Amino acid sequence: MYDQFAPNADPANTYVWNEGFFDGPNGPHSSFSSGIMTVNSSYNGSIGYFGDSDWIRIDFQQGKTYTIQMYSVYMESFLALADNTGNVLTNDNFEIKSYLGYNYYVAELTVTASRTGTYYVIAEESGHNGTGGYTVDVTETVTQPTTPTVWTYDQIAHRLTDSGWAFFNGVRREWDKKTITFNDSGLNATAQKLVDHAFDAWEKITGLTFTRTAGIADIVIDDNDPDKAYANSTIKTNGSIGSANINISPGFGGIGAGTLDSYEFQTFIHEIGHAIGLAHAGDYNAGSGGPTTYPDSVQFKNDSWNATIMSYINQRMNTEDGADYALIMTPMIGDIVAVHDLYGVPVSAYNGNTRYGFNSNTGDYMDLVFDALVKKDFSSPLIDGGRTLSFTLWDTGGRDVVDFRTDKVKQVINLGFESQSTIYGVAGSMMIGRDTVIENVVAGRKADKVTGNAAGNVLDGRNGNDVLKGLAGKDVLKGGNGADKMFGGVGNDTLNGGTGNDILTGQKGKDTFVFAKNFDKDTITDFRNNQDTLRLDDNLWTGTKTKAQVISQFGDMVGGNAVFDFGGGDVLTIKGFNLNQLADDLVIV
Repeated sequence: MYDQFAPNADPANTYVWNEGFFDGPNGPHSSFSSGIMTVNSSYNGSIGYFGDSDWIRIDFQQGKTYTIQMYSVYMESFLALADNTGNVLTNDNFEIKSYLGYNYYVAELTVTASRTGTYYVIAEESGHNGTGGYTVDVTETVTQPTTPTVWTYDQIAHRLTDSGWAFFNGVRREWDKKTITFNDSGLNATAQKLVDHAFDAWEKITGLTFTRTAGIADIVIDDNDPDKAYANSTIKTNGSIGSANINISPGFGGIGAGTLDSYEFQTFIHEIGHAIGLAHAGDYNAGSGGPTTYPDSVQFKNDSWNATIMSYINQRMNTEDGADYALIMTPMIGDIVAVHDLYGVPVSAYNGNTRYGFNSNTGDYMDLVFDALVKKDFSSPLIDGGRTLSFTLWDTGGRDVVDFRTDKVKQVINLGFESQSTIYGVAGSMMIGRDTVIENVVAGRKADKVTGNAAGNVLDGRNGNDVLKGLAGKDVLKGGNGADKMFGGVGNDTLNGGTGNDILTGQKGKDTFVFAKNFDKDTITDFRNNQDTLRLDDNLWTGTKTKAQVISQFGDMVGGNAVFDFGGGDVLTIKGFNLNQLADDLVIV
């Protein structure tokens, strides 16, 4: 099982560098005919004959520390460093390191430059009796904070669009046109369906149009390189992307291969992210491509798949963000902020009254994902089923609802911008994008906690002992079955406890409290005279009664509280309120 993107399979270096297995050109053989490389870059070469020795020129700065690695799957590596006169300063023979089922012959040096100037990296085959391709990586050792700090999504986005490319001596890049063609004729039919949906995911949030063609294309996708996934691009002189190539081997990752709920689909979204201008969230391709770990491999504390699909850090690896392991179904918040910086913010994506979850009407592949999640409908060949999933909702308009009524595990739903929620037992499985307003929630069957936003929300707790918080806006809170706690927040809210012994707190604004037959024992904590309204349903009694009759027949003062006892277990208590003041605030419906 692959829990992270394989670094050697996914370099995303856009200067037409395909890290992996290769036969490179024979390198220069002395300091007089040397190749050239820079710090924080890679050099691909090949030992072409027995006894061959490649010299690669590089400049170091005095006092700085550098790590030099040579690795190959073909031959036993031997690495040395010489000064500007050709005098060898230090060397290292290979050791075998296994990664993703392959043996690498790795030699490594860590040196601190004693002067500023030219040095030579020397690459050889250890016994002078082998040949083959190799890679040399040189990285400057930068002291990182002991504990990474939490980044904002703007900082993460800048990493994806700008500074992430700098590690490879690259620059910010984006397409300079809105319609981009792709050719995926090199893939099988199942993979092509995943490609369609992966492009759809990016199309919605970028405003770009991706069009399939059988001929020459801007982006070529194939599976020629087995057991690998990577992308590379060419950059035009004006800094825009000229072309891109993506390789993803069939069933890459092995988790639900060929389906939407798979690591393979997540990888398609990830690699297309590279092809449209996004770098990695960390320098995961540094060095020999060894295991990526947390926190040693990260730039920021909240680096994880839940922050950006361009991360190698799954939620299980990140021990700080509180999210559970889940495969990623969409670009995440960091990715969305990043592509909006590159291409602007589209205004037509999900701009109607969109349902997410039960009876989803997104009109794209997420309908299948939600049917599997909410209805356990695994009938589509594109759904494997039974996998934990995470997604980000990015919505531009309409009156929208998230409906997870079938959930049998306690939910924690937050509609706030850039928030994460727990649904179907998976912490952090739903993210709300920046400036995304979801108005309504239908919660599940357990004791859920639902927090709204600044819009006028309708929060329906349904079954369970729920906690509903309306925050700002003119909200409607529905407790449903169970002993619920409801908080209206700021605004003129309506609080309807439903069945069960509920506690209703209107907070600020002119609030309306609803009570009807079979509502059991409810308590209003903060009713305000001549400001709030009590709405009583006439099904609480028989016949027609005036407000005065209702108050006199069913109301009483008990311990400083106004108490209505309608019989049959239906009792309403208004804390700290005088019954004689209620007539002007009572409405019978």
